[in-house]
Amino acid sequence: MLTTARMLNDSLQLLGDSVYRHRAIRLAADLAELLGNTHASMLSGATTPANHDCEHSICNPQQFLEHNLQYWHARAAQNLPGGNVSVGLQPAGEDTLAQITVRWTLRGSNNVASHLTQTTLLPDP
Repeated sequence: MLTTARMLNDSLQLLGDSVYRHRAIRLAADLAELLGNTHASMLSGATTPANHDCEHSICNPQQFLEHNLQYWHARAAQNLPGGNVSVGLQPAGEDTLAQITVRWTLRGSNNVASHLTQTTLLPDP
């Protein structure tokens, strides 16, 4: 009887973890789509989230990117336990890759899971 209860508990925990993994993949894919339309030089100074009010005022392109990063960071925090998003830049030959990492805490532990997505940025004009 205890073995059955333990198996059920493990199954429910794995189901919850898979839901969080799916959310992380979706968040990373959405952000990759946004960043895929960005020039590398614009993103190089905007890899940190910042709270600009671009919905009610005019923002320059870098402020808009920082605003979007803040939005995605907030979405990760709302949808994943201990969730956060980071963006790094990685040269790849003539291209530049944006490396998007979404991290969250696994249920019932202090272990951290992560999902990495890469997208190629537009070449600088």
